[in-house]
Amino acid sequence: MRSTGNAQQDGYHPDRIPEQHDALPRTLLFKLIGTRLPWGNTQEVLPDNIMADPDPEGMRFWENFRKEKAEQKANGTYVTRPFEHLELHVKHDHEVIRHAKFPFRSQFWISLKVFGLWGTIILIPPLIFAHLTMMPLVGRPDNLLTYKDLLEAYAWFLGIPLTCGIVGHIVVEHLPKIWLRAPKGPLWELNRRTGLVTIFDYKDFKKTGKIGEFTAPFYEFDAYIITNPDRQGLPMIGLSLAHRYSNKGMNFNN
Repeated sequence: MRSTGNAQQDGYHPDRIPEQHDALPRTLLFKLIGTRLPWGNTQEVLPDNIMADPDPEGMRFWENFRKEKAEQKANGTYVTRPFEHLELHVKHDHEVIRHAKFPFRSQFWISLKVFGLWGTIILIPPLIFAHLTMMPLVGRPDNLLTYKDLLEAYAWFLGIPLTCGIVGHIVVEHLPKIWLRAPKGPLWELNRRTGLVTIFDYKDFKKTGKIGEFTAPFYEFDAYIITNPDRQGLPMIGLSLAHRYSNKGMNFNN
């Protein structure tokens, strides 16, 4: 599916944006969680770390890596690295920003590692406080609490997240054949050369095996600041692009 707008084949130019019609009304939920950013008045402001990432050392490393790889392939001495055949559908360069996510199986092991280890760290302070509070009660005649009860409680509260974190760490760091899987394809793409935005649709992928595409010029998208909860229920603020004339969009937090 494609937009009716005309693409700028030679890239995005703010002085050649055609007059836009009014945007379609947004849903009440979208209005509650999103704040539209104004068009125009762009300021030449960059974050401080724009000059530090990537740093010159890292750029030289990857430049030499690509050069050595090309030389080895030309000499017939190149040895394919493990999982090099996997297509991750991610590209970040001067022309294209293409984003993809790992499938659920890969995300599961990464989340198990992160939340298991961090859950253990977060639980340690309240358990220490509980230990200091309960220790004076242990052994008193009027209290049935024993040292065994405390040890069992600690084992449950710390043992479960710690076990999850250790298992996740071992799998992610040492067993890539278990967790590393290529995504079906990209989620979205920004093309600086053509000035087009492409959003990929997987609604019918299981039935047809084909990935749908919605393509529209960059100027047909409005920027929104979106507030939504993360897995712990904490509010996360992120940038989103919403197409003015459809319900298509992308959330840069995904």
